[in-house]
Amino acid sequence: MDEATADVGLPLKEGFASILYEEDEEESGDAAAARRAFEELTNPSQKVKRRRKRRKKTDLTEEQAKLLGRANDAIISMNYVNAVKILHEVIKEVPNAAQAWRTLATVHEQLRDPIKAMRALMIAAELSSKDNDLWRYLGAMSRKLGHNDQAMHCYSKAIAAEPTDQDALWDRAVIYYERRQLQKALNDLHAILDINPNVMCARRQLATIYHELNDDQTALRILEEAFMADETTPLSLEADEEDEEDVTDLSMGAPIRAKSRIEYEDLNLMLDLYLILGDYEKALTTLKRACRRLQGRPVENEFDYYEDDREFVGEDIHEDRTLPIDIQVKLGVIRLHLDFKDTAAAHFRRLYTFPVASYSDLYFDVADAYMDKRMFANALHVLERLNSDDRTRTALVWAKMANCYNQLGQYQTAADLYQAVLQVTPTDTEVQLALADVYEALGDDELASELLEQVKLQARAAQEQEDDGNAPGPIFMDDSGNDSEALIRNTRRAKLVEKDRAIAEANEKARKLEHQKDYAKVLTLYPNIKEPVPRADFLRTARKMITRFENTKAFYPGERKKVFTGLNNRGKANWQQTQVSDLDRRLRPGLEDEQEAEREDRPNPAITEFQGLTFDQWYDVFVKFAYAAVMDGSEEDAHSALKSAFDANVFYHDEPKRIKLKLHMAAVAIYGGNGPRVTEVCRWFCQYRLYANDMYRLYSALQAGGAEAISCYAMSSSYKYFLRQLRAAKKVAEKNPHTLDIKNPLLYTTYGHLMQAARSYLSAIAFFVKAYALCPEDPLINLSLGVAHLLRAMQRKSENRHLHVVQGLTFIMRYHTIRGETQEASYNVGRAFHHIGLNHLAIPYYEKVLHLSDEGKLPDPSLDLKGEAAYNLSLIYISSGSVGLAEEVLRNYCTV
Repeated sequence: MDEATADVGLPLKEGFASILYEEDEEESGDAAAARRAFEELTNPSQKVKRRRKRRKKTDLTEEQAKLLGRANDAIISMNYVNAVKILHEVIKEVPNAAQAWRTLATVHEQLRDPIKAMRALMIAAELSSKDNDLWRYLGAMSRKLGHNDQAMHCYSKAIAAEPTDQDALWDRAVIYYERRQLQKALNDLHAILDINPNVMCARRQLATIYHELNDDQTALRILEEAFMADETTPLSLEADEEDEEDVTDLSMGAPIRAKSRIEYEDLNLMLDLYLILGDYEKALTTLKRACRRLQGRPVENEFDYYEDDREFVGEDIHEDRTLPIDIQVKLGVIRLHLDFKDTAAAHFRRLYTFPVASYSDLYFDVADAYMDKRMFANALHVLERLNSDDRTRTALVWAKMANCYNQLGQYQTAADLYQAVLQVTPTDTEVQLALADVYEALGDDELASELLEQVKLQARAAQEQEDDGNAPGPIFMDDSGNDSEALIRNTRRAKLVEKDRAIAEANEKARKLEHQKDYAKVLTLYPNIKEPVPRADFLRTARKMITRFENTKAFYPGERKKVFTGLNNRGKANWQQTQVSDLDRRLRPGLEDEQEAEREDRPNPAITEFQGLTFDQWYDVFVKFAYAAVMDGSEEDAHSALKSAFDANVFYHDEPKRIKLKLHMAAVAIYGGNGPRVTEVCRWFCQYRLYANDMYRLYSALQAGGAEAISCYAMSSSYKYFLRQLRAAKKVAEKNPHTLDIKNPLLYTTYGHLMQAARSYLSAIAFFVKAYALCPEDPLINLSLGVAHLLRAMQRKSENRHLHVVQGLTFIMRYHTIRGETQEASYNVGRAFHHIGLNHLAIPYYEKVLHLSDEGKLPDPSLDLKGEAAYNLSLIYISSGSVGLAEEVLRNYCTV
């Protein structure tokens, strides 16, 4: 402003300040001089301030007013040079005439000299300090010219003149935010909401700042307040159909049918925060309620009973219900995290119709969601779309694809992609370590060691640079280059860190209480899961808990052999250092000392709980959810939950739990009628304990019953698997001929049953004979061998039918001798004679079964075969014309 007075030609010794202030009249002359001299002597190091007061406003004389009028006439006639001369004369006579300075600023604006105009307006504003509009206008002008310090001063003056000026508060908050003075920005934004809670731009900016400060809970609360206000005190009713202006309002490209504080942009930000916090259930509820309100149907709740989102996805969806693609993708991600994979895929299909380059961020969101759920094949499908476009074919895409291929076991493809990434970013430590892991998996320890040494060299160079003080750090400075105005200093940053820690601890405590409450609810509802309503409530509660457990990445490391040692909250640098040490230990074990060689990662016995529940309680939730889900008809969801528990390292490295989970998988698959999955689980047990008799017994026992079980039992993959086991057993036996465990007759018998189920009876007979040679007194082997001969005899391609019948009956009667006069043996012999048409020989054995039942000579009444024997006997009587005898047998033994 001193420049402005100089432009006018005011000969002021003290500059602009002499226009605004004057000496106190009560202390002037010799008294004032004596006081200043005394203060200078007593305080030589301090600058002595004069006692001044603001000058009183000076009224223009009649002559000066006429001059000002002439200046205005000159401006109207566009004679700006003459106007400037006249105004200079007025200002020289009356320097504190605010109107003259304003008029001078108008002339400079017309002359396209914004700098001089701004200087003149600054003097006018200082002369009329309570003019809020002028100060705000000056702030905007200063900001436009790049003078942010001056803009800050102007906005502060405007706020002082009018504390409820929302525009000035907002503009000042924006400058604070740009300078990273976040706490001051928060204060101004909160002041705006105190004046008007419906200013959504302030809420959005508040949420953004709190998110940057790692306070996502507060950021979400700021937006939720507006969301709840829309329900309690809506801005207006549903838009009138004739009101085209309201109906055609757009938000993220979608029409808004009703006025609302929360629009799609705000909803999108809320969903991002919910996803960060892992609260998927609440995210889903909020999304549905907000979208219905924006679409003008807030009370339409009948779709809540469906889990397929049919109100938002489908071929027959009305145009009014179409969501912005960003919101629909978020809905798909939420559904995926809640394990509704088909529903999520339906939402993602719409995204695939949009160009990849324009919506690459959404494609990345979908790929990351699939990777978080360890669905790497699906993630690859999305990443390949990104890789197919030249504009999105980047190193980031290759790195994610390499990670997926690595998890899927395709190590060579992963290595090629990681190498391509390193050609673009050769010093990316994370990629280098990942590639070293892949080389180790491929067995190329030499290349892995080279990469490891390169990572170590980079780490040492970075450490040396940091020790030399050359490491750059963030310094927040104002426009003048002075960092004295920086908001985030060490002490203040420490307070923010302390606040973040307190918030994190409070959130952790809240999660613990919530999980304990949910677990108590699960235990209460589980006894009543046979009823549909309690079962639905149980599934919702348990699914929410399971989802939170699954989203804890510490339970699902990249390598299955890594055990759970606690939730690792260390920084990235420490994580990379640990990974380097682990790789070094694996690649060069000879360099370790004895103490390090004996050290292995083991589960920390002190860690027995997670978020308020013990791991046994979490295990209980997974199992109970699986049985409730399969009862509800969702066998796939049940298996997915058990598989997730099985993959979690806290359960996988607990051998009893690992075996129990596989048994639960088999039970769920049997209940759900999924024969192939039963077979898959049974093969796991056979591989878990090779050549163990109980494993083969379990394999056959779990697949007993029904035509589907037989077809799954005899799948080509099954007999190929057992054939590999037989060949492996043969090789072991050749090397160790005295190993009794390998000479396992039950393995031959199981393979024979597979051949028999596939109707390859000659092959079955061959393996039954091998089993018979090892264990001739086993009743099952004799029975199986006899049945195989009889079944072969009934085939038309049999070369010697009678020989097979004789041999079959020989082994069956031998089985009868070994088992003795039991109901089971009598029934099987009678059934054999019945099968080949020797009914007169079958009748005595069936009657013996009924006689033993009448006498009660049974070891287990639940295994009574009287019903089967009586029915078969009635068939023989009917075929021979004895209908009365058949009726009598059925009445006595087959009726209740």
